[in-house]
Amino acid sequence: MKSWRTTLQIRTNEETLTSQTVTIKNGIFQGDSFSALWFCIALNPLSSILKRSKKKKKGYTIKTTNVQVNFDHLFYVDDLKLFASNKEDLNHNLQLRKTFSDDINMTFGLDKCKTCCIIKGKVQEEEGYALDEGENIESLEEEENYKYLGLYQNPLILQKDRKEEIKTKFKKRTEDILKTQLNGKNTATAINTFAIPVLSYSFGVIHWKKGGRGVIDIKNLHNKQIENLRTFFSQKAHESPMHHIITLVDRSPLHLKDTDLTPKIETDEEKISRWRNKAVHGVYRKQIDQDNIDPEGTHKWLTTPGIFAETEGFMVGIQDRIIKTRNYSKNVLKQPNITDQCRRCFQYGETIEHITSGCSALANNEYTQRHDNVCKQLHQALMKKYEITSEDQPWYTTQPQPVEENEQAKIYYNRSIITDRIRPHNRPDIVLTIKEKKITYLIDVAIPNTNNLEKKHAEKIEKYIPLAEEIKQMWHQNTVQVIPVIISSTGVIPRKLHESLKMLHMKKNMYIPMQKSVIINTCSIVRRFLNDI
Repeated sequence: MKSWRTTLQIRTNEETLTSQTVTIKNGIFQGDSFSALWFCIALNPLSSILKRSKKKKKGYTIKTTNVQVNFDHLFYVDDLKLFASNKEDLNHNLQLRKTFSDDINMTFGLDKCKTCCIIKGKVQEEEGYALDEGENIESLEEEENYKYLGLYQNPLILQKDRKEEIKTKFKKRTEDILKTQLNGKNTATAINTFAIPVLSYSFGVIHWKKGGRGVIDIKNLHNKQIENLRTFFSQKAHESPMHHIITLVDRSPLHLKDTDLTPKIETDEEKISRWRNKAVHGVYRKQIDQDNIDPEGTHKWLTTPGIFAETEGFMVGIQDRIIKTRNYSKNVLKQPNITDQCRRCFQYGETIEHITSGCSALANNEYTQRHDNVCKQLHQALMKKYEITSEDQPWYTTQPQPVEENEQAKIYYNRSIITDRIRPHNRPDIVLTIKEKKITYLIDVAIPNTNNLEKKHAEKIEKYIPLAEEIKQMWHQNTVQVIPVIISSTGVIPRKLHESLKMLHMKKNMYIPMQKSVIINTCSIVRRFLNDI
C-alpha cells in the first residue's frame, strides 16, 4: 500500500482542475476492484481458523428427519456473524477473532456488534457480553433490529414493518428524482440505479405479493432475482451440506422446497407484443412498427435535453391515446350522457387524432403556428449553411424575410412564385436556389397525423411538380426538386425525412430540434383544447 497514489479532478467547460497527489495509507482504495480482492484475501483465514477450532462445540443446528448440519459462523467480506450453543463457546470464538485481528493489525467495529441469546425460540434478556480486553458488546433487545449485509434483522422477521420501511424509502428516493429537471431517459436511469435497488435488495427475503409492485419491470426484476437465488441454492446444494439442508427446510419467498417452481420472466419481445395487441394503447406501437417509420429517430426526443418531464409524460399519454377526450370518455371510460362530437368544430368525433391535426377550428391558428415554427428552424439552418447570415440567434426570436440572398444562394420564404402559366399551388414554404449549380429546391412542410405520413408525402410532390417544371424553364435551372419535410404531429419520424434533409445537404440530426418543436406545440394545442370546456 505504500505505493498507492491517486489524484482528484474537477472538469469545467474551461479547464480541468487536478489536485496534488493523495497518498492512500490504509483502508480500501475506493474504486479499485483489486483492493477489495486483497481485503477479502486478508480476512479469509479467519473463517478457516474458526472451522479448525477443536475446542468449540456445535454452533447452530439445522436438521430434518435424515439430515443434520451444524455451523458456527457466517462471513461475507467484513460482516461476521458468530453462532454458539453457550457463552463459553462464544467467548472462545471471540478470542480467536481478537487474536486474528491483532495479528493483521485490524480493528473490528465492536460498537456495531450485538449479542442475542435465544432459548427454545424465545429471546432472553441479558446485560450484554464483556470481552477479556475490557470492551463490552451490548445485547439485542427483543424488538430491536441490527443490520447484516445491509438488511435489518431480528429474531422475529417483522415482514410488515420491513415492507413499509422499504416502500417509504423507495417512494422518498423516487420523489427526490422526480423533483429534478432530468429528461425522461435520465429520470428512468436515476430511478433504476438509485431507487429500484431499495426494492430489489429485499427480493427473496421479504414476501411481496404478485400485484403489489405496480411497475411491470419491477415485477420482472423480482422474478429474475428469485430465479437467480433459486439457481444458486440448487447448484450449491450439491457441494455444501448447509445449502443442501436449507433447500429442504426453506420457508422464505424463494420456495426452495418446490423444485418445479419457475418464476415467470417476461422478455422485451413479449412486453412489446402485449403492448402492440392492446386495442387502444397498441395503435401507436403498430404505427411505429411500419417499414416507412424510423423508430430510433422517432424516440430521439426522449434521450436529448430540452423538454420538461411533464411535457414528456403528456406526449406519451397522447401517443398511448389515454387523454380524456370526449371520444375516450364515452367509449373507453363508458361515462353516461356524453357526446363524442368535437367541442370546437362540431363536425367530427373528438378523438386525440382529431385534436392533434384534424380539427378545422384549429387549422388557421394553432396548426399554422406549429407548422411555421418548423419552417423557421429550417429557414435559419439554410441561412447559416449558405452563409447568408452569421448571427446565432434562437430561431423563435427571428422573423424570416420574404427574400434573402448572397453570391451563393437565394432563399424565398412563404412567397408566391409568379409564373407564365397560372399554377394553383405556387407558394411553397421555402424556395432555395443554389446559383452556381443552377439547382432549385421547393421545400414544403407538413405536420399530419402518423397514419397520413405516406399520403402527405405523395401529395406534396404531386402538388408542386407543375410549379417545378415551370420554374425550370423560367429560371433556366438544371434541376428543380420538390422536397417534402414531414414530421408526425406526435413526433414520429418517417424515413423519407432523412432523405429530404440529405438532399438539402443538412446535418443528420437537424430533425431533432424540429421534432421537439412539434411535440411541444402539439402538447400546448391539446392542453388548450381540453381547457376549452
